[in-house]
Amino acid sequence: MLLWDDYRYALAISRARGLAGAATALGVTLSTVYRRLERMEESVSVRLFDRLRDGYTPTDAGRSVIAAAERMEEETVTADRIITGGDLRLTGTIRVTAPELFASCFLARHLSEFRAAHPSLEVEIIADDRRVSLAERDADLAVRVTRPSEPTLFGRMIATMCWGLYAGEALATQLKGNGGAARLEDALFVGWEGSVPAQTVSAWLDQRWPDARYLCRTTSLIANAAAAARGPAVVPLPCILGAQTPGLVALEKPLGALAVEIWILTHQDLRGNARVRALMDHLALAAVHDQALFSGQDDG
Repeated sequence: MLLWDDYRYALAISRARGLAGAATALGVTLSTVYRRLERMEESVSVRLFDRLRDGYTPTDAGRSVIAAAERMEEETVTADRIITGGDLRLTGTIRVTAPELFASCFLARHLSEFRAAHPSLEVEIIADDRRVSLAERDADLAVRVTRPSEPTLFGRMIATMCWGLYAGEALATQLKGNGGAARLEDALFVGWEGSVPAQTVSAWLDQRWPDARYLCRTTSLIANAAAAARGPAVVPLPCILGAQTPGLVALEKPLGALAVEIWILTHQDLRGNARVRALMDHLALAAVHDQALFSGQDDG
């Protein structure tokens, strides 16, 4: 007969396709995982994993155990969300996931006021363009640049983020000539690539300047802003980033075709959590204060 904890070990071995990776995920030694698997298979008198050259593969019996383990994991996470969702204390830690741009240009700017208002709360920011799971509690809140499609998410649109074309001061003066519109046909550009939003921006650039030449291409908008501020190139950027990057001058803004919605989201089970609501409300108000930065209507 398997114990409750055996299912957790079986699931870790399956996901890692071996004992070493499972040991790392579980925070135990390799020998501990080895002994646990031997004991599990002995207790049910059946092999749970085939030991193959390319890793451990579940047998039919092993797949049944893993399926049960996944159901148990899902129920545990759901119960944790429900319990946490009813927490009315303004103490503890809140995990927020956001793209690097928003972590740097938006979240970081407004955390000091939040901390002053709620000194017993601590915010952890996961600055990553990859999505993390709100359902599995990898984060409590998420800032996203697309309208949510998952029915289990709750949130609000806090801003519309506009884009502009930017260049360093010297190049901007050269391109604008005698105060007229910038002449960009012969300019170098800095390109953004990698993500779906990056592909949208690249397609827009290709359509407007099919023969554009590039100084460089990166996967980071912050790196792109720095490259344009220090080099002879034009770069499309969110206005909130362009306005906060020293040395950049707006050539054209806003670029209506690239505007996107900004949403702040949580799982519906956490909508009643006091910590989550406090930070959601704070960031929504902060976005109102930053409206000029998001829209490109700042003085820059």
